[in-house]
Amino acid sequence: MPKIRRRNLPPALPDHLLDRVRSPDVSPEQLGELAQWLDTEPEVPAGRWFKRLSGMTVCGEGELVKTFLLPRQAASGADLRYARVSPAASSSATAHAKPGATQGNGSVLETLLSLILSE
Repeated sequence: MPKIRRRNLPPALPDHLLDRVRSPDVSPEQLGELAQWLDTEPEVPAGRWFKRLSGMTVCGEGELVKTFLLPRQAASGADLRYARVSPAASSSATAHAKPGATQGNGSVLETLLSLILSE
C-alpha cells in the first residue's frame, strides 16, 4: 500500500489545499493534528480514502491528499478511522499550532500547511 506523498505534488494541488485551509472552519490545531497523523507515515489504499480528524475530514486518492472536508460534508472511499496515530510522533508543524490561535488566520494556516507538505 502507498504512503502519503508530501513532496513533488501536482501543481494545482497545493493551491487547492491552501484554499481549503483558508476557510474559517479550519484551525491551526486541526492542521497540527493532520501533521501528527502524517508524521506516522500512514499507508493508504491505492483508491479513494478518507481520515476523520477533529473538526475536519482529510480525503485522498492513493498517495495524494486531495481535499479537506467539514464535518457536515460526506466523504467517500475507504474509511481510515482505524489507522494508528502514534502518540510519540512529533512535527514541526504541530509545534506551531498554538492553543487559542485565531481560527481562520490565513497566514498561520498557510505556514502550517507548507510545513506539513514539505516534511
